[in-house]
Amino acid sequence: MSFADPRRLEWVLAALAVGVLTVAAILITAQPSSTQTGTPGPVVAAATQAPKPTPERPVRLAYDLAGVGAATTKVPTAIHQDPSAASPVVSRLRPGVILPVFRNDGPYLRVMTPCEAKGWVKTSSVMLHPRSSGPPKSLADATIVIDPGHGGMQPGAKGPNGLAEKDANLAIARRLSPVLSGARVYLTRYFDFTAGLVYRTSLANTLGAHALVSIHNNAAPDGPSDHPGTETWHQSRSAASQRLSGLLFGELREALKAFNVTWVSDRQAGTRTRLNQHGQDYYGLLRASKVPTVIVEAMFISNGPEAELLRQPKAQDAVARSLARSLKRYVEESGSDVSEPYSATAATRGGVPAGCVDPA
Repeated sequence: MSFADPRRLEWVLAALAVGVLTVAAILITAQPSSTQTGTPGPVVAAATQAPKPTPERPVRLAYDLAGVGAATTKVPTAIHQDPSAASPVVSRLRPGVILPVFRNDGPYLRVMTPCEAKGWVKTSSVMLHPRSSGPPKSLADATIVIDPGHGGMQPGAKGPNGLAEKDANLAIARRLSPVLSGARVYLTRYFDFTAGLVYRTSLANTLGAHALVSIHNNAAPDGPSDHPGTETWHQSRSAASQRLSGLLFGELREALKAFNVTWVSDRQAGTRTRLNQHGQDYYGLLRASKVPTVIVEAMFISNGPEAELLRQPKAQDAVARSLARSLKRYVEESGSDVSEPYSATAATRGGVPAGCVDPA
């Protein structure tokens, strides 16, 4: 081809320009997503920063949310029925509520609220937390979910001094989180609100947690005891849950022996498992969780001296530190613990109470 003809030269230059623009647009849209770190725990960036679209070739935002396990509301947040701001609002949440994430649709995440309503939240309203990958080599590599039992409309047991179990459980959980030596730690509730068992276990499941520990304090003992009546309940079909249960029980009871109070206990206190009439785990939290899970009954809040002890920061701290030592040993050591199950004729179902209102 001769380039002496100016018209032919113009055609060639125009074709080259179109080719360059096409390649540039492809490279722009193929840029990988980025990550960032925030508090609490590592977080995943909501989205990559996309170039401004041009009238000739609009560019869509690119999202990489496959590894997201949970999201915490940063601002007052609406949960929509569908992945659209125009769809009906199924719930509204205040800042600081963590939500299990099931999947995404563009910039929207499918989540569950504490009252177990399912809906969609926009990524710009939340801080994102990645799902764990692989077993931890140390506690610093672990993802731990701490569940302060009860909350909101479900206060749990109550001490003679008026202390509600939900408040004692939360106080211990708040002290536990900062002493877990750099682990990624998530509380199912950071303040007082009602939360269903499916919500609690879903959070551990979607995060791929290496352990879920539910903190409780007991009631209705069999009688007086010369030692703390600590109990831990593990999943019947999980060797990891059994081992964690034994560690939690041993460390916690030893820590509580330092306090000189009049203890009470059940006759079968210790590390235990319980089955329903179908041979499944009796407790709904243990049945629904797909990760190693233990329910801890630290003390008997129904016992006056122990209820007073639960009010004291030094006792709350002793419980928290013993749980932290147990979790460190669970992640970094090997071993086993086995207990015999006993049967029950019914099972706890979980669920949320009628009239449950999400923390708005």
